[in-house]
Amino acid sequence: MESLKISLINLSNGLTNSNSHIQYQGYVQNIGWQNPVQDGTIAGTIGNNLRLEALKINLTGNISKYFSISYRAHVENIGWEPFVTDGIISGTVGKGLRIEAIEIQITLK
Repeated sequence: MESLKISLINLSNGLTNSNSHIQYQGYVQNIGWQNPVQDGTIAGTIGNNLRLEALKINLTGNISKYFSISYRAHVENIGWEPFVTDGIISGTVGKGLRIEAIEIQITLK
């Protein structure tokens, strides 16, 4: 995996995309932690053959009052890592291992 985009869709119960956001940050081979991005913006690189090695994901705005985000990465030579929540690092830093897949869940607090 070299890059990703994450978006919130089908919000309800008074939550809208103008007051609820998903923010994420990638750790990229030879670059390190990139600045956080949100709502469908690309994290990582495109066409540079630099692997995405770790990520952090948060909910911000009104949605973060009611929901948490849990996620996990499938890492090269390791497999699925345990789920982490609300901005904790998933993947590896400093080991040179690529993220091969991610799984994301949004749950009530």
